[in-house]
Amino acid sequence: FCLTIAKSGERKSAVDSVLTGGLRAFEREAAKSYKSEVQHHKDAMALWDGQRSAILAEAKRATDNTAARADLDALGHEPEPPQAPWRTLSDATVEGVTKAFGYCHPALGLFSDEAGNILGGFGMSKEHRLKTLAALSSFWDGSDVKRARSLDGDMFLTGKRLCLHWMLQPSVAGPFLRDSVAVGQGFLPRCLVTQPPSRIGERLEPAPYKDGELARWNQDLRRHLDTSVGVRELDLDTLALTETGRQALLGFYQDVERA
Repeated sequence: FCLTIAKSGERKSAVDSVLTGGLRAFEREAAKSYKSEVQHHKDAMALWDGQRSAILAEAKRATDNTAARADLDALGHEPEPPQAPWRTLSDATVEGVTKAFGYCHPALGLFSDEAGNILGGFGMSKEHRLKTLAALSSFWDGSDVKRARSLDGDMFLTGKRLCLHWMLQPSVAGPFLRDSVAVGQGFLPRCLVTQPPSRIGERLEPAPYKDGELARWNQDLRRHLDTSVGVRELDLDTLALTETGRQALLGFYQDVERA
């Protein structure tokens, strides 16, 4: 979870668009084929529903349901919907993020270059702020998603991960960083916060990156996106610390505890 604080005109959006060009291109191209995949799924569902209805109708007329049960087993589960191509969400409530995990890739990013829209939105209102921040903290922890709703039904999701990057102007970030709920609930302690010195007035030369390096970055990003299409649940390895790493972590932990 990252928070970037910078004034308007610092080119937050410009830098973001440069570094995520490969991601945006992937989402745009995948959206075109997704429309036809959705239609194919609707057709498959209609056929499946028709076959299932016919089997159940025949079962009502039969004295023995053994054949109908066998037919239902042979028919199998309803067709699985296609995976939506979105890898990032720019403005979503916690309920929206949770639903997106049900039909999108299991690793999503909640990225916004104008996070004031989120902080001023419904999910961060006085009545809903605690619930929203608690849910985001749970996503940060990598916890399983277990929800029971009267309208939406039950939901149990495993192997999901959320990354967050909110870009904020100082006037918006200040009150949020002082918010007792955001601090006390544990959301802000989970965030990496940066506020670089302003460069406005000093940017007289073009940005110091090379087009070749930027192209390779976006090519690598695109390759990773292409190879992960269709993944429904993350299978994450557990990384083991070396003894040197364990001692470094222990020392840091003790410093924090004393402080």
